[in-house]
Amino acid sequence: MKRRTTGIVVALGLLLSGCGTLVVIPSGAEQVIKRVVLSHTGVTISHVSCPSGVHAKVGNSFDCHFIAQGQRYTAHMVITKVKGTSVAYEVTAARG
Repeated sequence: MKRRTTGIVVALGLLLSGCGTLVVIPSGAEQVIKRVVLSHTGVTISHVSCPSGVHAKVGNSFDCHFIAQGQRYTAHMVITKVKGTSVAYEVTAARG
């Protein structure tokens, strides 16, 4: 897999919490990473994990971790757009 993969993708997956704040659904972000890595490298991810409780606000960022071809990677996710129940991310992945 290439050392760095970048892409802008749209993921469906926001959740309205009890206090009315939109948060990213981790499984939605995980699916985004799987699609970005597969489409840019042709490599299938064997495991991916994203944090919960991330507020869906433009400019917020968070890191997810995944394993591909036996190597550990970090995917840095930056929220670039929130509209309805969709969120757009800029995704950058690097080994480590």
